[in-house]
Amino acid sequence: MKRGTKRGTLLLERNQYVLGQTVNLRARLLDSQYRPLANAHVEVEIYDPNGRPVLPGKELTADPRRPGEYVGNFRASVPGRYRLEIPLPESNERLTANVAVQLPRLEDEVLEQDVRLLRNLADETGGGYFTVESAVEGIPAMLPNRGEEFLVDERLRSLWDRAATLYLLVGFLAAEWLTRKLLKLA
Repeated sequence: MKRGTKRGTLLLERNQYVLGQTVNLRARLLDSQYRPLANAHVEVEIYDPNGRPVLPGKELTADPRRPGEYVGNFRASVPGRYRLEIPLPESNERLTANVAVQLPRLEDEVLEQDVRLLRNLADETGGGYFTVESAVEGIPAMLPNRGEEFLVDERLRSLWDRAATLYLLVGFLAAEWLTRKLLKLA
C-alpha cells in the first residue's frame, strides 16, 4: 500500500541489494479510465544516494504477456539509498519506492577458509601457507637467522658512571650558587 496509488503499483523483488547487483523493477499501471495502460514504454526516474538523477534515464518496457505491466532494471553502482519514481501518464501522481544498496560482506557470507585461494596467493607472493599444526616448523624455516655474534673483550664504562664526574658536577653547581650569592646576583 505504501508503494502504490489507485492507478499503479511499483513492485520490487526486494528492498536491499549488494553493490553491483541488478535491481529488477515491475510496475502495474492503469490509464485515466482505470484500464491497463497501453504505452510501449514508461519512463522511470532513478535518483542516486546523493539525490542526483542516474543518467542516462531508464525506461520500463511493456510486458507482452501481461497488459498494463512494465518491466526493467538498472545496476546499482554506488552504495546508499536509491529513490525510484514513475510519473503516471495523464496525471500528477508518482509511484515511488526506495532501494538500499550495501557493500558486499563476503567475509560474513562464507565463514570457511578458502585454502586454495590462500595457497595461490602465498605462492604468487613468495610466501607460504601454513595450518596451525604446521606453523611451528614452517614459519621459523622461512625466516632465516641474520643475527651476528660478537664478543666484547672489556666491560664498557661510560663517563657518567664514575663517582668523580658526579662530585665534579656538584662542585661546579655549588661554586656557581656561591658566586651568585656573594655578588648579589641571585
